[in-house]
Amino acid sequence: MYSGILGFLIHPAIEARLPQNAIIADIGTGTGAWLLDAAEHLPKTMCLVGLDISDAQFPASLACPSNCEFRLLNLLDPVPPELQNAFDMIHLRLLIAGLGPGLWDIASQNIFKMLKPGGLLQWDEPDVFRTTAVQMDPNASLRNCELAVESAIRIVKQMNHVEPEGGLGAILEKAGFLNVSRYRFSSERAPELRKPYSLAHSGAILSILDIAAKKMTNCGWTPEQVAELRNSVRQDIESEGIYFTLTLSIFVGEKPGA
Repeated sequence: MYSGILGFLIHPAIEARLPQNAIIADIGTGTGAWLLDAAEHLPKTMCLVGLDISDAQFPASLACPSNCEFRLLNLLDPVPPELQNAFDMIHLRLLIAGLGPGLWDIASQNIFKMLKPGGLLQWDEPDVFRTTAVQMDPNASLRNCELAVESAIRIVKQMNHVEPEGGLGAILEKAGFLNVSRYRFSSERAPELRKPYSLAHSGAILSILDIAAKKMTNCGWTPEQVAELRNSVRQDIESEGIYFTLTLSIFVGEKPGA
């Protein structure tokens, strides 16, 4: 779905430079959706490795192509020796809710260590703080969707899980990356994906509330209230009365030394 908005899975400037036997890591892989889509698109001579702190969402091994594998990794822990200088490309996305002050630096430094000399980075993040709920139906109410967005933004700021001052690009350069660039894409680029994208994005927003309701005593929400709001937001989107817009930022960079 993100590729439908971006127009690519791997930024063209990166894909053109990948060797035929490239080893690619997808950090924070979750269900492996990006990795499995990439495996269909890339030459079978390339190896793709999905990495995540939990294997709860990993796909069954029988459902994976032979050139894909999944393993556990906490990006904030010291990089295991076997993963240092191991990858031609590393892809990450949607980590903003999980990285607090100082953790952006640790994550960027560890990614740098994991790349081979000359290795390439693609890091995708939505601009959560500029998410907007938009009416398609003049009779539709924005109340539920706006409440979800405003609450999620407040909680993310309260947890201090925001993009670092100066931007992620500056953090990557500090870690040693060269030729760091930021590309911005609007979710409006693919109007036909408004409903599925809005459903997915609202799910991410409500997950922030759900986690906060279970772990924070002062977030203003209970798990039951979040579940009720989740159902209301989903109904508003399913009826095609409301959708979300936001900007996706793609950061690319490279490790020197090739």
